Amino acid sequence: KTYKKESTYIAYGAHLFDTPNENILQQYQVEKGNYNMVMARFEPENNIDMVLEGVALDKENQTPILVIGKHETKYGAYLKNKFKDFSNIRFLGGVYNLEHLNNLRYFSNLYFHGHSVGGTNPSLLEAMASQALVIAHNNDFNKGVLKENAYYFSNPKEVKKILNTVKKSDNLQFIKNNYQAIANDFNWEKINGDYLQLFEKCMEQSSKRK
Repeated sequence: KTYKKESTYIAYGAHLFDTPNENILQQYQVEKGNYNMVMARFEPENNIDMVLEGVALDKENQTPILVIGKHETKYGAYLKNKFKDFSNIRFLGGVYNLEHLNNLRYFSNLYFHGHSVGGTNPSLLEAMASQALVIAHNNDFNKGVLKENAYYFSNPKEVKKILNTVKKSDNLQFIKNNYQAIANDFNWEKINGDYLQLFEKCMEQSSKRK
């Protein structure tokens, strides 16, 4: 707007995951379809606090939730202390083995994505590619990627309601649609082609100016 220039939108991408290995779950002491998860950097704008407050509100539901992300920070210490009395909230720290992450997402019941800033978030695309049922923070960035193929939350009470009413097995069409979106729109081959087209267009415009 400031310089009256058109912009070009090129998304991020992800690799499709379709080789699940249930044995990996044993290392994390969880069972297929019987745990939820949230994964993010421990920053306030990623709303881990909001998700866990929703979990804490639901005192009867003891389904484990795996909290994945490096928590050796001031904010991480705050969250661990705040929720220390909830045995179903498990702070795993960072998990950097992609095969493990893909399997954890694949076999989870609900995958909470609390990010509220930024464009096409890589971890969101990876969750879609891993066939997770995404429960996302209600904002334009997430809606632009997920569209109607997710459940959205804006506060802890909505998180609690989703925990009580939503099951992955009842929403297989959402999962299929998101998986297809990765295959069609957020795949690296298409994205690389988009970059190549943009570079060629820029070079063409540059040569005309000469």
